[in-house]
Amino acid sequence: AGGLQTLIRIVSRLPRDLPAALFVVLHMAPQWKSTVADTLNKNGQLPAKQAENGEMFRRGRIYIAAPDHHLLVEPSRVYATKGPKENRSRPAIDPLFRSAAASHGPRVVGVILTGMLDDGTAGLSAVKRCGGITIVQDPNDAAYAEMPQSAIDNVEVDHCVPLDRLAETITNAVISEVTEQDAEKAASNELVTEVEISKRGMSRINDTSSLGDLTSFSCPECGGPLWQVDDPGVDRFRCYTGHSYTRRAAEII
Repeated sequence: AGGLQTLIRIVSRLPRDLPAALFVVLHMAPQWKSTVADTLNKNGQLPAKQAENGEMFRRGRIYIAAPDHHLLVEPSRVYATKGPKENRSRPAIDPLFRSAAASHGPRVVGVILTGMLDDGTAGLSAVKRCGGITIVQDPNDAAYAEMPQSAIDNVEVDHCVPLDRLAETITNAVISEVTEQDAEKAASNELVTEVEISKRGMSRINDTSSLGDLTSFSCPECGGPLWQVDDPGVDRFRCYTGHSYTRRAAEII
């Protein structure tokens, strides 16, 4: 939904010496052979590659989620996992944002670009709660306004800027100092549990029940019961096998 062209514009304007690693999730079909890395390498100064499970990441590099794999970040490595789909997608944005927030806290800069529905809103809320910086493309400037508008409606975002200012805003956020107040914010047990579900590739009923209350709804993916997650960012659900949905994604069959 306009994401690749938007990425090209941003990457083409990022400096070669950007002191950060970048991690990218684009919704894509599982059978799709991704050429995103090749495209970004042709249009920017930062080397781009498809993320490999367990590899150590480096500053000044771009790591892209592989088709049919979530992209997760730990203190020094990236993981490409077959964790449960979220918002009907794998890769999905929320698992990346949650893992980054849990492992890097206030050093994270989360960015939501053009797109449909609301994947990324819950993850961006996690970034904000852990002291990170949140950036959203101006919905009026986006090819598809739904994803950035959802983030604005549910998260107190730090920056809402048009495409032409996104590279500059990201660069400034990367080099900004972490405040003492943000440095003291820590990941909740619930956030860590959800990261582990995505990393393991499955959930356990005790994990899911610890996240919220059982509902009368059924998972549209596997038919199992859904728990409503106690999440201040967005109204969402998770089943005992790990599938996760915002209310809106669950309703769209």
